[in-house]
Amino acid sequence: MLTFRPNLNLTIVFVLATNLSLCLAPAFSKDSFDKGRELQGRQRFSEAIVEYHKALQALERSKSARRATTAVGNFLGKATSIITFGDYYHVSQKPNNNDILDNLAVTNCNLGVCYFAVRNFVKAEYHLRQALKYDFCVPHAHYYLGCIQSHRGNFKDAISEFEQEPLSSRSAACCFESAVCYEKMGQPNEARKSRKRAAEIDSSYLRLESVRESIAVLDSQDSQNRAQEKAALDALRAAEAENFRRRMNQRH
Repeated sequence: MLTFRPNLNLTIVFVLATNLSLCLAPAFSKDSFDKGRELQGRQRFSEAIVEYHKALQALERSKSARRATTAVGNFLGKATSIITFGDYYHVSQKPNNNDILDNLAVTNCNLGVCYFAVRNFVKAEYHLRQALKYDFCVPHAHYYLGCIQSHRGNFKDAISEFEQEPLSSRSAACCFESAVCYEKMGQPNEARKSRKRAAEIDSSYLRLESVRESIAVLDSQDSQNRAQEKAALDALRAAEAENFRRRMNQRH
């Protein structure tokens, strides 16, 4: 009767080779991405879209390949453990897709920006939301989603995109676009505050008359509020002093 005797050395070689292939599995179609970014920078958005789609397809293939090599590695690792120890000590690994997911986020975001540039807002929104699915803090994704919502007249939804942290604390453009939405919603004071924040983040916004006017109005309101608070405090102190004087007079 023939019995199957696994070759331990050969199995170990298979495991090492599988793990090596997992490490070397391509995480990005860099050529297509770089070409797309170059075309995007030259405002040739339709051509950039083609290259970014090629990059996305390569990334999806890489993700599938990495999942498959991880599964094979786990199978061979388990077999090696059984042969070596007579029992199962192998700990299954999960495919490390962090680099691929990061690249999927960036590529989808750039693709969404290009679709936005050619006024295809449906596809732009799809790819921008795909980018946020992979990384919620992708630069520009919330900004362009906010622009799409503002274009559609969904100003409240647009503001929620523009005011996402930490983006809103660093992006003067987001603050300024929020101001536009607040103005259209009939909330001029909130609009002024947003314009002022835009100027605090990026002083170049001070060249805009609307920003200077907003800051002047807010400063005037702040000055009036301080004057009213001071007047109220002075009146309270005067009333307390008068009450004290009356009590002292009553004692005498």
